[in-house]
Amino acid sequence: MTFPLHLNVYAGIRGVDTQLIEAGQSLGLLRWGLVRQCHPAGALTGAMTGLRFSLGVAWLALVFAEQLNADSGIGFLMVQARDFCGPT
Repeated sequence: MTFPLHLNVYAGIRGVDTQLIEAGQSLGLLRWGLVRQCHPAGALTGAMTGLRFSLGVAWLALVFAEQLNADSGIGFLMVQARDFCGPT
C-alpha cells in the first residue's frame, strides 16, 4: 500500500525543476540547504498524489478484507457501538 506513495515521492524528487535548484545555488545554498529547502517544495505535489493513490488502495484493501474475513461489516459494528455506548 505504500508502493504508490514511494513511486510518486521518488518521481517528485527526481522531477524537481532545475531552475529551482539553480535559484537556490545562486542564493548561496549548499547541498544540504538544497535538500532541506528546494527538494521538499518541488516534490510536494508528487508526495500528495502518491498519498491520494495510497489511501485509495488502502481503502479498497480494507473493503476487500472485510468482505472475506468479517462476520459483520463496519457499518454494523458502528451501529452496535452507538446502541451500546450511547449517551446515558
